[in-house]
Amino acid sequence: MTLTILNEEDISPDNDGILFINAASKGKTKLGKALSNFAHYPFEHPKHGHFESLEGYWAYIFTGQKYDELRTLYGYEAKTRGDELDKINPRTTGLTAEEVEDILEGLRCKLRQNKDLLNLLVHSTLPFIHFNWYGKNGKYKIYLATEYQWFLDEIERIRHVCREKWNIK
Repeated sequence: MTLTILNEEDISPDNDGILFINAASKGKTKLGKALSNFAHYPFEHPKHGHFESLEGYWAYIFTGQKYDELRTLYGYEAKTRGDELDKINPRTTGLTAEEVEDILEGLRCKLRQNKDLLNLLVHSTLPFIHFNWYGKNGKYKIYLATEYQWFLDEIERIRHVCREKWNIK
């Protein structure tokens, strides 16, 4: 399920929580911030073990599963350390299908193992979007991350499946 926004002016921090939920660290809703990869929601991955955040896990996968220090990081620290490690040994290709599936399983683990977060997700109804922004007073520069729609689609799929299972209309 892809989000259709009627016009570009709708994509604004001012509409976060009204027209959509921005699943990003600068999101305005509790759920949006919690769904960010930066959020500190520890989980156990069945294949790769313990991680303190999806950002640390994503960096671990992207840097070739070599740097165990990424397991303990979350927030901006996880992102910057992952970027530093990638510069040491640059990756020349995108994620493989197996790596994408591993990351999606990490997302599923984060939600399954953090029931409060899953409950927030299941009881939400607004569509998800992911963007970063800079500016203030209604004058924003928006950076829409459409290349990761597959990640948002999985969040939406999980919400749909759980709403049906929990009989939530």
